[in-house]
Amino acid sequence: MLTEKEFENLIGGVESSTLDFKKEMYDFQDDVDLKNTSKFIKDIISFSNTIRNETSYIVVGIEEKSDSSKELHGLNKTFDDAMFQDKIKNKVFPIPSFLYYQLTYKSKVFGVFQFPTKKYNTPIMPVIKLRGLEAGKVYYRQGSMNAEAMALEVIRINNWLQSLPETNEKISLNELISNFIKRLSSGEEKLSSVLVDIYQAAKQYGMHELVVFCSNQIKGLNVEEVNINPDEYKYRVHDVIISEQKISIDPRRMMGVTSNMVKFDMEKRKDFFGYRLLFINPVSEIEDYLSREDGIAIIQMTSKNVFPETDKNYPIYVYVFRDTFQALYKAIRQKSIDFLMKI
Repeated sequence: MLTEKEFENLIGGVESSTLDFKKEMYDFQDDVDLKNTSKFIKDIISFSNTIRNETSYIVVGIEEKSDSSKELHGLNKTFDDAMFQDKIKNKVFPIPSFLYYQLTYKSKVFGVFQFPTKKYNTPIMPVIKLRGLEAGKVYYRQGSMNAEAMALEVIRINNWLQSLPETNEKISLNELISNFIKRLSSGEEKLSSVLVDIYQAAKQYGMHELVVFCSNQIKGLNVEEVNINPDEYKYRVHDVIISEQKISIDPRRMMGVTSNMVKFDMEKRKDFFGYRLLFINPVSEIEDYLSREDGIAIIQMTSKNVFPETDKNYPIYVYVFRDTFQALYKAIRQKSIDFLMKI
């Protein structure tokens, strides 16, 4: 899953054979003739078959103008990866490997389809005829457009697929899990990257509970699900400081003052209080907070979020320090290891 900075760099590019922008999400409602389903499948096939040495992306909620400038529209609805995986099922072969997730950038939500480079025995092809798709034909990206591959192009795509290294499909499940545990415990990779790989493997092996766990970490927790079984999410509950007072803090401009000193001062004041907060944030967002220089995040909530029994509704400011984000990140990493150890 992309971090905010990686996403910003990605959308700074222009449409190409490995990047496409869409203003709106595919519309599957009332898709009687499967026209929109066909467009979606053609995109998935084309991006998966395109010769490249990098992950490719479709970003939804962004419109690229003729001068290559971007208009950020965002999405007004949540979409789930499982729905898109189901749209592909029984319509193409081999089954392509891709991931859909949503992330927030500049207060707007965007959809991201992510296509890793992966070895397949043959190029991916439709197995049924749909509008604009012929069964047995090979499609790929030609510049910023989808195109049907001709004989020589099909050979080149096939040769490229065969040249890719073997995937983990031939590794035993025990070896796969051990490898993931090793990657998690080393701390050398971003947690978001490892979780995406675990998520893909969990789908491949039909491990539903692990799919749900990884999805929760990648996309963020669903509050309704948390309320059903809050004990499952205790690892995401950590200490913060709350107050009705909003204080502008930038330790970089305070000579000799560190974020720890600010925290110590708050803890002594009567208008600041300790509080145990459930963090529902996607793991990539936590990584973004950890990369900040100031070491402090201020999150605005309402009194009803913090004190559900109150009749009044007023702003509450939550002050989260770097050590809390570090503890949260460590707890998610350990929970991931513990989950894998049970398999």
